[in-house]
Amino acid sequence: MPDEPVRLRDWLTLLPEDVNHNSARGEARYLVTDGLTTLSTSMLRAYQITEQGKQRGAEVRALLGEEELL
Repeated sequence: MPDEPVRLRDWLTLLPEDVNHNSARGEARYLVTDGLTTLSTSMLRAYQITEQGKQRGAEVRALLGEEELL
């Protein structure tokens, strides 16, 4: 998910073709529940990644980078 606010339907278009959009749509709800994203106050029906979400993303990218080195 981009760092700036994004509408769910726009975010779904950024996903790879093999991702099931119905599953991804439900996943957005879980990201809000986990505190990784929040509903944007500047855009109606848009999501925005939180600081916790940015930290989690950095951790995952670092982990994936380490696995590529192995």
